Amino acid sequence: MIREIWLSQVNRWHSNTTPALRSSGDNTQSHQCRVAQLLDLLNPDASKDLLRAALYHDNAEDVIGDVPRGKKTPQQEFREQEIMEIRGISIDLSVREQMWLNLCDSLDAVLWAGLNAPWLMDRQDWVEHTQDVIRMAEHLGVRAEVLKLLDGGVE
Repeated sequence: MIREIWLSQVNRWHSNTTPALRSSGDNTQSHQCRVAQLLDLLNPDASKDLLRAALYHDNAEDVIGDVPRGKKTPQQEFREQEIMEIRGISIDLSVREQMWLNLCDSLDAVLWAGLNAPWLMDRQDWVEHTQDVIRMAEHLGVRAEVLKLLDGGVE
């Protein structure tokens, strides 16, 4: 199983229409690590299960592929869960923990795009994506911290 976990390095952004994102060199392993780091920065008391979920949440994408935000079918969701169970990394999260994972996952996408294709941040879809991140952060009580990250600062 460790081989499948470690070798699950799918190129992210491969279907994105922006060449700067497609060729940014991002992969699922790097993304999962950044999501866990964001989670630690924003929620230092996160449970072990939540941290594990951040580290492995996209691990099945070597089988199902990197599906763009909002495009995953129920069949792909089921297959992804099945693969995670086979690999021994399926993790049940509470609703609140899932919200934390969604926040950090989406925040990483916005930050990565902002670093690699900053001109996109004025485009309507990225404006909406950023607003979604800020709404999630507000709901979880970390709006100020997320705004600081979006503005390029980390304390």
